Amino acid sequence: MARTRKMPFTKAVNLRAIRKERDLSVDQVADILDVRDPKHVYALEAGTRALVMSKAGRLAYAVGVPVVIDIEEVGLVDVIVHTKARPAANVLTPGEEAWETLREQRESVECLPHLQSALLRGNRAELVTIYRECVLEPLRAAQRLQTALDARDPTLRVDAHVQEAQEAAGFESTLKHRKPGGVHRVVCAI
Repeated sequence: MARTRKMPFTKAVNLRAIRKERDLSVDQVADILDVRDPKHVYALEAGTRALVMSKAGRLAYAVGVPVVIDIEEVGLVDVIVHTKARPAANVLTPGEEAWETLREQRESVECLPHLQSALLRGNRAELVTIYRECVLEPLRAAQRLQTALDARDPTLRVDAHVQEAQEAAGFESTLKHRKPGGVHRVVCAI
């Protein structure tokens, strides 16, 4: 019985060129990609094994250059890392930001019961206040939490987006069985 793939095959186009250009050993690339056997890196370079998006993102972050992949039925895609301005020096820890986010969400929940009456009355000033309390302030708090988490480990965002996309597409996440920590800290130190 022929085995069929659930997802289109993704081939790493410039992996060997990146490895040579950055003077990385196969073992170093295996560590970055979180693969156990360095032979897997050779198979990725040859195009006989698929490179999943989370690993392409991790590689792009670690080496600082776009990773070109060829997705079956789609074509060539550049996997790049978006850099943002560094957060201000007085950024709270992720735990502190999480508590602030929770506080803002609780305030939002307390404000929601007033929404229907403000809509029925057509009171624009009250609706603007409710919008600010229920949408803008929790959103800003969540963005501050995101910044704090990104400062701690930027690959968390990549893995979270991959998981979300896989769930939205109806695929089982490839990240569920991974042990916490591990290669992520090595990648961030590069």
